[in-house]
Amino acid sequence: MARFNLSIKLEQRKNRALFIRFLDFLELFLRAGFEMTYAWERASQILLRETKAQSYFLSLLFQTHDGLSAHLLKLSQEPQMGSFRPWFQVLKQLYEQGAGMVEVVEGLGEALQQEEKNDLESHLRQLPTKLQILLILFFFPPTVLLLILPLLSSLNSIP
Repeated sequence: MARFNLSIKLEQRKNRALFIRFLDFLELFLRAGFEMTYAWERASQILLRETKAQSYFLSLLFQTHDGLSAHLLKLSQEPQMGSFRPWFQVLKQLYEQGAGMVEVVEGLGEALQQEEKNDLESHLRQLPTKLQILLILFFFPPTVLLLILPLLSSLNSIP
């Protein structure tokens, strides 16, 4: 069961990283002055080209055949989108209201990056003590030797 939860968390982290990259590309196109629909399509094309691994998350994110507003509604209702569903709902509402999407996409990207950073910090805080002890035993002594050995050899060469 723990292994299954771990694979789910890894998949969520991978999807969040992909979504953050997508938002970065989207923000770039929006800042260049492109319309949101065109920017969405171009950002998705670039990310699909750069990303070797195909996933259900990516395929859902990039199917915009029925217009961007309808696509954002579909994404906000898709169970596979998990924690991203509220973000898509906000994007849809602001897009339909004609809000400045550059700031919205930038804020969303920053929020997701902060969430990723917090997730990483909590994961690192939960490292088992045994692993930390092993790191100390096998990393610290060679590091100390690499730092002190040249100093000792230079002291021995002084007449």
